[in-house]
Amino acid sequence: MRPRGAWLLLGLVWSCATPRELKTEDVRVERIVLTPTFELARLSDTLWIHTTYKELAGVGAVPSNGLMLATADGVVLIDTPWTPAATRTLLEWISSRLGKPVTDVIVTHSHDDRTGGVAELAPATKVHALPLTSKLAAAQGVSFTAQALAEPETKLGLGGTPVTVFSPGAGHAPDNVVVWLPEHRVLFGGCFIKSAAAGDLGNVADANLASWDVSLKTLRAWASPLETPARPVIVVPGHGGLGGTALIVHTQELVSKAISQQR
Repeated sequence: MRPRGAWLLLGLVWSCATPRELKTEDVRVERIVLTPTFELARLSDTLWIHTTYKELAGVGAVPSNGLMLATADGVVLIDTPWTPAATRTLLEWISSRLGKPVTDVIVTHSHDDRTGGVAELAPATKVHALPLTSKLAAAQGVSFTAQALAEPETKLGLGGTPVTVFSPGAGHAPDNVVVWLPEHRVLFGGCFIKSAAAGDLGNVADANLASWDVSLKTLRAWASPLETPARPVIVVPGHGGLGGTALIVHTQELVSKAISQQR
């Protein structure tokens, strides 16, 4: 049995290191279990992590994270839940509890843990993705019409809330992007960033290790001005517990290790 709710704090313990210490008092978490395989973690009055648990052969139950942001106009999802069933559960919860439509979805790359619920979205929902993401998803049988994100950076105003999407370059996937929510001090790293508990890079079927190393350096340079000593950045990886910007360094160490093992 997995340790329910424990994943949220794993990153907080590890990330008490350079470049920025993140303490438990920096983050308020309220866990909301909707089904045995789907839950929310409330970070603020308008921001939640949504987490789908999916059984993978030889691995067990794996958690996959996305974000849900309530704005003045509606709700923005950063990635859909992993499965259609979890997506339907989330959409029902949003309708009954928040009374708002899902207006926008930002897709951080084409894999099914990011796009698994796209078919459940209302036709009026705007999907934002890199053109390459749309192309790769279509090749995997997931078709959607997207508002094209620019490279390397797109600034969006969604329901009066600023959202920045940054494309650091290929890594876990050729099309991975990260999402910065300045009002919440949250950087969603998606599968480009690994959790503190991760001892390896996981699924690297579409990864480019050499590019991933360079892209992480690009992200560190881009993200460095976002953080101040008094205002830490909270980093949410695609799988596992949240942490601070030390998760970027941790991911770079895992990439370096993987590269050395190939030699």
